[in-house]
Amino acid sequence: MVGSPLYLSPEQADGEGNRLDGRSDLYGLGCVMFELLTGRPPFQAPNAMGLIVAHVTAPVPSVSALRPGVPPGLDALVRRMMAKNPAERPATAAALLEELRTAGADPTPTATRPIDPHSPEAGPELQDPIDLAIGLYVAAMHGGAGARGKLEIARVYLDKALARAPGNAVALAALSDLVHLMGIRGFADFAESERRARELRYQALAADDSIGQVHTSLGANFLYWEDQFELAGEELRRGAELAPGYPPGRRLYGNWLKIAGRLREALAEMRAAAALAPDAPFMQVGLADVLMTLGHYDEAIEPLRRALRLDGRYQAAIERLEKSCHRAGRHEEALDARRALLGLRGASERMQQLTERTARDGWTAAREADLRIELAELLARADREDPFHDVQSSFQLSDRILIALAELGEWTSAMDWVERAYHRRPGRLRRLLTDLPYDHHGLASDPRYARLLRTAGLEDLLAQ
Repeated sequence: MVGSPLYLSPEQADGEGNRLDGRSDLYGLGCVMFELLTGRPPFQAPNAMGLIVAHVTAPVPSVSALRPGVPPGLDALVRRMMAKNPAERPATAAALLEELRTAGADPTPTATRPIDPHSPEAGPELQDPIDLAIGLYVAAMHGGAGARGKLEIARVYLDKALARAPGNAVALAALSDLVHLMGIRGFADFAESERRARELRYQALAADDSIGQVHTSLGANFLYWEDQFELAGEELRRGAELAPGYPPGRRLYGNWLKIAGRLREALAEMRAAAALAPDAPFMQVGLADVLMTLGHYDEAIEPLRRALRLDGRYQAAIERLEKSCHRAGRHEEALDARRALLGLRGASERMQQLTERTARDGWTAAREADLRIELAELLARADREDPFHDVQSSFQLSDRILIALAELGEWTSAMDWVERAYHRRPGRLRRLLTDLPYDHHGLASDPRYARLLRTAGLEDLLAQ
């Protein structure tokens, strides 16, 4: 949020850095909540400078003026979160969470049966919390600044919805994804999060198997955690068909299509997902991933830059931007991206070395030298810890080593890591070869590659 003028707090905009604290993030979160409730950002202007001026000087708008029926308590809380004076906002994220538990409370008796959140019967008391929670979940999917706060606030909204409609399938499915993501990001115990998420998914399926979000949640679990590729595709396809307006569903099905080698279909799904959630950096990176797989590196650069305008610290976007610029022959831009990445990682000495080597030896040689330093650091880590451990992420240390080896063209060593990964977790092999941001075709120079694919039943990859 901090990197986008759509969500810039007044104290950030006026340059008074000594006033910045967690309340600046609460201001940005208030702007996100306003947009989720009303369908438009709180301030609009023809350019970035106009937006900055509006955040500093324009009166805070009212949610209920644009969305009649929003509970007054929720409207008032959003306005307080966007107060010009930080002292008038909730003091901390914990204080905000406590207020959210009562804001917009419905004094009427709780419903005892499932309610469709988009039916006339539901009203804003159910529809608004679910929509807000899903929006916050989408905004937090890639991690980044404020991810934990967004997920915790989304949890409050889903608890509200489920208090009114305990069997609501959409809320149960959203909660299952949120609980799992909290574990993946390290905000909660992973084993317990995984167990609870599985339980919630099947509760949602039992409540209503015609809800797209339920099938998307099941499909994502099959794809990334249970290694059931074909079953994942069936569930993700059904999820996208039943809920075509649900951005994570379209993105996840697009990613499955990419892994399956159906790249044109994958591109269409990723474009749809990015259009549905234009302010979610994760969606822009998904679109860029497919473009990179197609070899459209120049075209991939723009969605990656959009992702970074939304979150300038999004390292996955910077990594892909560096690769895309390098492969497109845009070496100065590639250097800028790699320097930015090293700066975010605190590797100031490497950043200086990269700059000096580029001036002396040229970009290509300097990049290779820096990649070798990176590879040595990763291999040293692999000596200290399990490189295939993925409790808190589906992206393992072994993956980073494989990508570095592929970038250096060291295909024999890369194939060693592929074999080790296969023996550890055979069902993940297809994703390992087609989902990571490297060109796996170089592995075919090693005779073990074709034998391994035949053993694993993945002969179709030999033709790709």
